[in-house]
Amino acid sequence: MSNRLCLKVIIPRKTIGEARKLLDDTSAENIAISLSENKIRFIMEDVTLTSKLIDGTYPDYERVIPTDNDKVLELGVKDLSQAVDRVSVVAERTRAIKVITAPNHITITTSSPDLGSAQEEVEAKYDSDSLEMKLKVTASKSVLPTALLLPLFMTLLIPAPFTFLCR
Repeated sequence: MSNRLCLKVIIPRKTIGEARKLLDDTSAENIAISLSENKIRFIMEDVTLTSKLIDGTYPDYERVIPTDNDKVLELGVKDLSQAVDRVSVVAERTRAIKVITAPNHITITTSSPDLGSAQEEVEAKYDSDSLEMKLKVTASKSVLPTALLLPLFMTLLIPAPFTFLCR
């Protein structure tokens, strides 16, 4: 992870949503992302999406999130998003899901007295102790589109009031 390029830009939520839809609808294996001073462009096979970036300073999240996190979880956003979507059908009333980490995958589960239970596994890179997290489906879905095209890295600090950093 130390050789990763960190860009601090603010992309409009609507642009992320449109790019996500295009990604879901394409079979493209390569996606080009280019940045200028005030625009971003996504190029997927025969579709190009260009958007203006939001003016302003990227929030300094590093000041408020602990930096000595010792657990790193890496997984594909598209796979995670689709698994959360499938499991959330059963979580209609409670809107709660459980995420359990394990070596090489995570398990997402939920149960409902009316609709039964659902479970999905998502391939992931993880080599620390198993963790169990309970999340609201709406909160999970609101985080996912912001990281849509790149692998999602969650850096976890335990024990703490549960903190995760998506980068």
